[in-house]
Amino acid sequence: MSLSRWDVHVSAGLFVVVILTLPFIFVVLSNPVPDTMVNIAGFFLPALILGSLALIVGSVLPDIDGKGNIRWIIGPVLGAMAMLPPLLSIILSEGVASGLSFLFADGALIFLSMTIAGYLLLLLPLKHRGFFHRPIVGITFGLIWCVYLLTCASLTSGLSVLGGTMGSIGYLWHLALDGSLF
Repeated sequence: MSLSRWDVHVSAGLFVVVILTLPFIFVVLSNPVPDTMVNIAGFFLPALILGSLALIVGSVLPDIDGKGNIRWIIGPVLGAMAMLPPLLSIILSEGVASGLSFLFADGALIFLSMTIAGYLLLLLPLKHRGFFHRPIVGITFGLIWCVYLLTCASLTSGLSVLGGTMGSIGYLWHLALDGSLF
């Protein structure tokens, strides 16, 4: 089965995010919530947010080698994806004012750099369902995201692995939908 529309891949990615985060949401929303449960929720929430972002982006990323609109959208998406982990880390550790300060200084540079890098991918002579439709690229995407989270999001190594794994799951999910996984 081959699905060519990237919106189908995003929908499938969102479905997987819901399935993976639903148990967490049920635990947090159950009453009464002891203080330790709130602390546990706060501990896992940044990793789940950043992992969900990677899963959704990963669910469409293999199509950057195609001719569709996703090639033109992916630059700013990669920019926002690169900016969010340090921004979230600063907001959680130093507050919203420091986060806004970061957003309009270093955050803007990170966004701009990664947006340009995303657009530079358009210059590569790529064949659709070629290099980017390989499982090893999906695993590499998850590993890169894991290391990035570890260094830029102030997450523990375990939570960074969770976020990276979610990114790989999204990427591999796309390949499975395209029939390119095996």
